Order: sequence, then structure tokens, then C-alpha cells
Amino acid sequence: MSRRAPLAGLALAASLLFDGSPPLRAEPQSLQEMDKLAQGLVAQDLAAAGFPVRYRHGRALYREVVKAAAERAGLPAEIVDAVIRTESGYDPNVTGTVGEVGLMQVRPSTARLLGFTGTLEEMREPHANIALGVAYLAGAWRLANGDICTAVMKYRAGHGETRFSARSIDYCLRVRSYLAEANYPVTGEVPSPSFGFIDTGPRWGFGTGSVAAARRLASHRKLRSRVAWRSYDQQMKTLDARARSSMSIIMR
Repeated sequence: MSRRAPLAGLALAASLLFDGSPPLRAEPQSLQEMDKLAQGLVAQDLAAAGFPVRYRHGRALYREVVKAAAERAGLPAEIVDAVIRTESGYDPNVTGTVGEVGLMQVRPSTARLLGFTGTLEEMREPHANIALGVAYLAGAWRLANGDICTAVMKYRAGHGETRFSARSIDYCLRVRSYLAEANYPVTGEVPSPSFGFIDTGPRWGFGTGSVAAARRLASHRKLRSRVAWRSYDQQMKTLDARARSSMSIIMR
């Protein structure tokens, strides 16, 4: 997500979630909480010593953290969940192509805009990353007046962006498909892209790269392959037979 223009009142949104100081930790009440606390302390020690930290990934691990952060920000938890699934697939160790890190793929420039002064690895830490990402997403949500596509476009492209690229449309369709999967009411229109290109080839994890097919996916309509595999296999067999015949003639 790129950051192009500061949002008026963004600092207030950030302060609701992250004030630049380490989060207060309640006393652990169970063995599970003690285990989580110990893992967090070990991660901090490794980071302080300069070792790369690998965090556990998985949606269930961060469900309660996401829910609490969304509630504090006045956001539907389903929206935050769908954005995280789109951004990182719930893998805190992911680093984007332009420097985004963590579950919500926050850029260092965005973190600084929100008042974060820690290191890159501290920004990757799941609790801090969710707090920062949710703060920025909450601002986008308010700017968009709750419109799903506009909100996630402003999250990935910046609060100051007003146009929809093909990638922003693709991003929105992914989010909408996750929301539909969670039985969240998916409302609003999906706009047409005003710039950018659309990859029409197959895409890992999404089934197809075309916007038309993605729309069908978001509306739970069955996708059919455009490739006539039976005809393709027959053509390959014919070409293989011709190649074998040519090779036998050459070797005589």
C-alpha cells in the first residue's frame, strides 16, 4: 500500500491503536497465554541481537488480535480479515516488492506517518503491524464512507488516490470474495479501471486473472476453463506421432 497524502485527523486514528510505546501486557492467566508471552519475549531478544525473526503464520493465530483492533477502530473485523488475507495470506514474514512488511503489508513511510518510530523488524511484529495497518485502513474506510472498493483502493494505493487501476479492481474483487465467503453483506458497485493493464492469464491462488472471471468468483458463479483440454491433448499426440515418424526416417 503506497502513501501519497496525509489524511486530516489520521494521527487521531493512529493514537487510538498505537501511541509509539510498547503495548501493555496483562499478566498471563493460562499456560497458553504464558506460551504466547514467552514467544514474544524470545522474538524481541532475537531482534535485539540482530537475528532475523520468523513469526508463526495462520489465520486462527491472529483472529482475536484482529477482532480487538477492528473494534477499537470502528471497523468491521471482516474487512480487516479480508485485507490481511489479500495482502499476506496471514504470513507475518512476507516482504513486498516495494518494502511492505508484515500481515498488513505496511510500508515504512506509512508507519512514520502514523507516528511509529521503531525498526523495520519491530514494525513487522504482528501486534504492531495490525495496529498500524488497521489505523490506516480505518482512515481509508472513513474517506470512502464505507464503500468497500473505494476503501481498499485507498488502503493499497494511498488515501489521496481517487482513480481505480486494474490492480485496485483486482484487489477489491479478492476482498469481496473473502467477505462473501465470511457471509458479510457485500454491497456497492465494482467500478471499471481507469488505467493499468489486466493480466488475463492464470494466477496462483485466484483461479484466473481476468476481471470478468473474478467478478463471477465474487458472486459465487462457477468458473469454466476456456482451454479445450481434450482437443489440446489430441493435438499433442498427433505432433508427438509426427515427431517420432520423422526421427525414424532420419535414423534409417
